[in-house]
Amino acid sequence: MNQIMEIKIDEIFVVGDRRPLNMDAVNRLAESIQKIGLQTPITVRIGIAPDPETGEELETFVLVSGHHRLASYRQLGIERIPAIIRDWNEIEAQLWEIAENLHRAELTALERDEQVAKWVELNASRVSAQSAPKPQGGRPESGINAASRELGIERTDAQRAVKVASLSDEAKEAAREVGLDDNRSVLLTASKEEDPVKQVEVIKQRAERKSLKQQIDDASFAAKDAKASADDFNRQLQELRQELRKLRDDNDTLRHELEYARKGQVTKPDDISQEHFNIIVKATLAYRDAMIASHNLPRELSERSNERREAKGNVQDALYELWGAFEGPLDEESST
Repeated sequence: MNQIMEIKIDEIFVVGDRRPLNMDAVNRLAESIQKIGLQTPITVRIGIAPDPETGEELETFVLVSGHHRLASYRQLGIERIPAIIRDWNEIEAQLWEIAENLHRAELTALERDEQVAKWVELNASRVSAQSAPKPQGGRPESGINAASRELGIERTDAQRAVKVASLSDEAKEAAREVGLDDNRSVLLTASKEEDPVKQVEVIKQRAERKSLKQQIDDASFAAKDAKASADDFNRQLQELRQELRKLRDDNDTLRHELEYARKGQVTKPDDISQEHFNIIVKATLAYRDAMIASHNLPRELSERSNERREAKGNVQDALYELWGAFEGPLDEESST
C-alpha cells in the first residue's frame, strides 16, 4: 500500500526515540499552513502501537516522518491531515525517517553523525534480515558504501560519522555542555581516544582554548571600539575648538563695537529712535555676556561638551532677545 489520503490525527501514533519538537518551527509551520496549506504530506505506516489509555497493542497508523507538521495541525485544531501511507516495516520506516531528517532538519554535527551511524547500523540489519546475495564477483555492499550511495554523502563523510557516533555518552554530554557538539573537528579528535575519560578531557581542553580565544577576540573588539570612540571624541573636540575660536572672534568684534558705542563713536541711524537704539545696546550686552560665559567655561574634557552646548544655547537666546528687542519696537512704530 502506497497511497495518499487524509487520516484522522487521533489515529496517528508517534513512537520511538525522536528528537524534541522545536516549538518555534511548529509555530512557523502553523502560520504557513494557515496561509497556503500543507505543501508536503506526512508519511505514516501501518504498524502496532500501544493504546495510550489501556496499553493494549493496536494496529494503527505510526508516524514515519513529519512530526513538526503533525504538531502544527494539532495546534491548529485540524482533525485530519494529508498523509502518504507506506507499506514498510519498522527498519525501513526508520531508514526513511533518518534520510529525511538529514535533508530537512537543523542538526548539530553530533546529531547528524549519530543519524548517519544509525542508518548504517539499520541498513546492516536490513541486509542481514533479507539474506542478500553477494554481488557478482565480490562481497555484499558495506554499510558505508550504501550510506554514501543512498544518503548522497561522501564515503569518508560516512566513515567519520560512524567514528564520531562511537564517542562515549559522557563525551557527547560534555560536548553539548561546552557548546562543541557542532564542532566536528573537536569531536573527531576526541574519538581518537578510546578511554571515555580522555575523550572528555580532550573536549574540555578544546573548550578552554575556545574560551581563551573568545576572550582575546572580545578584548580586541573592545580595543577597536575604544579607539573608534576616542577618534570620535577627538573629532568632536576639534569641532568645539573651531566653534570656540569663532565665538572668540565674534566676541572681540562685538566688544570693540560696544566700546565705540559707549564712547559715542557710533552714530545712531536717523530712522531709529534713541529709545530703540538703547534697547539694541542692552540686547548686545546680553549677547556679549553669553559670549564671555562660553569663553570662561571649565576646561575639563569630560564636562566641556555639555557645558559648551549650554553656552551655545545661551548665545542663541541672546540673539533672539536682540532681534526681539530690535524688531518689536520697529513693528509698533511702522504700524503707527
